[in-house]
Amino acid sequence: IYGVWFADRHFKVNRLRRGRPEREVDEYLMHTADADLVRLCLQGDTDAYGDLVERYQGAVYATAYYYVGRYGAAEDVSQDALLAAYRSLPKLKDASRFGPWLRE
Repeated sequence: IYGVWFADRHFKVNRLRRGRPEREVDEYLMHTADADLVRLCLQGDTDAYGDLVERYQGAVYATAYYYVGRYGAAEDVSQDALLAAYRSLPKLKDASRFGPWLRE
């Protein structure tokens, strides 16, 4: 649904990874603001949400693991949380606060 697939206990963003050097992908993610990516998502660009997932997947997974204590369950909870966040994006009042909003 949002351009991201789950494998080997990690999220991977197909659009960014396909044929691009790791350094180029990292630079893109580092220099693109959350607010810009959220705006693109709200305009219908589902790949932009994949970029946000790439940025926050570690923190979401770590939080899920803290609460459930099992790798497989933490993966499921992480994926559910990120999907719920995608569906709730229109409720986000300040696009630049995506990270803190995601942690709520």
